[in-house]
Amino acid sequence: MNILVLGATGNIGTPLTQRLHDDGHTVAAWSRRTHGDLSTQLIPLDMVEGTELIIDVTDAKRRSSMLPTMAANVVSSVHRAAVTPRILCLGILNQDKSTFSYYKHKQQQHQVYASSGLPYTAVRCTQFTTFLTSLFDAATPTGLIPLPTGAQWQLIDPRDVATQLACLPQSDVLTLAGPETLTSREAAERYRTAHGSKRILVNLRVPGAFGKFLREGLNLTTEPDAMGTLTYQGR
Repeated sequence: MNILVLGATGNIGTPLTQRLHDDGHTVAAWSRRTHGDLSTQLIPLDMVEGTELIIDVTDAKRRSSMLPTMAANVVSSVHRAAVTPRILCLGILNQDKSTFSYYKHKQQQHQVYASSGLPYTAVRCTQFTTFLTSLFDAATPTGLIPLPTGAQWQLIDPRDVATQLACLPQSDVLTLAGPETLTSREAAERYRTAHGSKRILVNLRVPGAFGKFLREGLNLTTEPDAMGTLTYQGR
């Protein structure tokens, strides 16, 4: 199959692109670093023509307000090339139930694809293992490890996400979750063990809409369509 991966050098895009190549697909890989900013340009015709599937794993966390514009440019690129590929877009579980700005922008991105008239699959994931590790890493200079209070985690490894995306789902919605549910303290203990750390664990009430999202358990699901196999090991 001819597949275009958007965000091909990112956390998900890198293992996904490799997996698709290994499975024998013809893969065109778009990255901002190599090809430019999707929020200000269309995809060249030669990258879109003949494409049967577009997998959008862009995140643009530092400029998430651009995600809907990027999606609109993808749709315009497809219509210009007169092709009808399926769009498979990666998102976050229950992103439509939060006022957290990044989640709002991700939901708007998905709405662009849903209204495009193209075949479309919305992939909803629980938090990545790398998300919590990054949170713990960021606090290294303080000598502390913050424990988001009232939160549990179904952390999914990016490699598991790539594996599921490489199966090329055809459903309207695909929900992915990690293989276990951990408290913040359990996850932090694994992180501390993995890094040989003696940093002190301290409770942290995450403020704002994201904190509310976590405390309400909206990052958890009891009925995923597929579960990862790789457990959180603190990295």
